[in-house]
Amino acid sequence: MSPNGLVTNFTVTPSAPVLSIAVDPSGNVIVAENEWDEDLIIAKYDAGGAQLFSKVVSSTGGIEDLSLATDTAGNIVVAAAYQFGAIDFGGGPLTAPYLDSMVLAKLTSAGQHVFSKIFNPPVAADGTYAGVYTMKVACDGKNNIVTAGTLSGMGKFVLGNKSVTLPSPGETTMLLAKFSPTGAISFVKSIGTDGLYVEALAVDAAGNILTTGENWGSPLFGGVDGVFVAKFNGNGTLRAGRIIGSTSGTAHSIAADHATGSPVVAGSDFPANYVLKLRP
Repeated sequence: MSPNGLVTNFTVTPSAPVLSIAVDPSGNVIVAENEWDEDLIIAKYDAGGAQLFSKVVSSTGGIEDLSLATDTAGNIVVAAAYQFGAIDFGGGPLTAPYLDSMVLAKLTSAGQHVFSKIFNPPVAADGTYAGVYTMKVACDGKNNIVTAGTLSGMGKFVLGNKSVTLPSPGETTMLLAKFSPTGAISFVKSIGTDGLYVEALAVDAAGNILTTGENWGSPLFGGVDGVFVAKFNGNGTLRAGRIIGSTSGTAHSIAADHATGSPVVAGSDFPANYVLKLRP
């Protein structure tokens, strides 16, 4: 036994940097690996560390940010901010120009393609657009897919038959969107005004959406800057939010206590690190 009482169950050595991990209801571990301008690898290991599969997702572009989640059936959901090329999860190439596009894909528990989509920003006549720079994903208990990201620029960002518009001269806000288990868009919202950066996302047992990140100028939290935590209903309506850290702080992770709905957050607030649990 190690000095802190934890025993290593298994260790694997990915061939590329790990972008995200997820654990499915059976305790299997899913890992996404990628080097810029190289193929994305999605690997799955059982609870003992034996590899169940390794899927090569061809990619000629750059993944700015990527997040993994699993649903109640063990299906794998991938969301990414993507640019400069094409990526193929098995349903055909999804092509992004130099812009900052959003990719959403779902694979079976065996890594087979279910659906994959790309949302490219429309470009105005003057060359302006609104693009996604970070992207997080989670699934609720009904297998709906929730995404949150940082949307920056000006103009319209379109997801299927729904869209949000950032005004001139440009803003940086939280993009919050929800999809059905089959990938149909339920809603999309731009949260706050200029200066809101999302870093992590979770969904509690009741389907409420939890986010954390940094506020730099948005009046959403009383005009106070710093690290924030926000809780939304399943339809994207803000329920509660507060600043929990200073302007020296950064948010890293958020999780839900499924028994109480309480957010548990982790981050850094120079010179200290923190793990904080809030009341629901």
